[in-house]
Amino acid sequence: MLQHSFPLKRKVGPKGRKAGNTLVIMIIKNLKKKAITMSLLVAFWIGIFFFSGLITKNMAVSQFKIDNVLSFSYPPILIIGSIYVNEQHIESIAASSGIQKHEPLHFSTYISLKGRFVFEYPSIFTIVEKEFPGGEIKYHVDFKDTQGAIHGFVQVWNMPYSLKEFLDTSIANSTLTYKHFKSRELDIEDKRGYLWDYTVLGDADNTYYKGLEFFFKKNDSMYRIAYFVPEKEWDKAKENIFWSIVKSFQAY
Repeated sequence: MLQHSFPLKRKVGPKGRKAGNTLVIMIIKNLKKKAITMSLLVAFWIGIFFFSGLITKNMAVSQFKIDNVLSFSYPPILIIGSIYVNEQHIESIAASSGIQKHEPLHFSTYISLKGRFVFEYPSIFTIVEKEFPGGEIKYHVDFKDTQGAIHGFVQVWNMPYSLKEFLDTSIANSTLTYKHFKSRELDIEDKRGYLWDYTVLGDADNTYYKGLEFFFKKNDSMYRIAYFVPEKEWDKAKENIFWSIVKSFQAY
């Protein structure tokens, strides 16, 4: 409300008595109205806080506590996933059904003088070289993790003909059972080739596997990088391992 100052004029009543100032009386009335309005607003907000407290008090909550270090309440619709402990900062506790440590994934370098290629792979993987009869597959190396969930291989083929025709013929003549299959041309670093992305039924264990394969040619050699994980165990972390292998792969 804007307020203004006015010079006050007094009226002279009968017998020379000075009349009271009307402006002053009006200001008093406004102050009373303002005080009543403010009192109603205060009472309104007190009522809101009171009823909110009753609702919050009766609301179902779950409690989470770790000794005397950490304690908090949370709505039952939320689920606590895992607790992570940062060992570099013992006093800090990040929250499980079991304590887990997230360790960085270390990579080792595999160099093949015979196959004339190099790539990086997780150090927890085991590498096994194999030989195939005939001259079509010049070099083959298997890799798998220690738990056996991830497995795959790298091959070098003798291929003086078209890569695309070879791949199209291979998939057309395949007897495997695919849940889905997708092939596309792809450039990865300095390698231009084809990516196969599919889910296939395993021959031995009747389990579906997520498969990723990358093929590319250099001169008269084809390089094949194949990677398989049980479909139920497939996640982004396992996919990233495949791309790390492919991106680090160099033929010389």
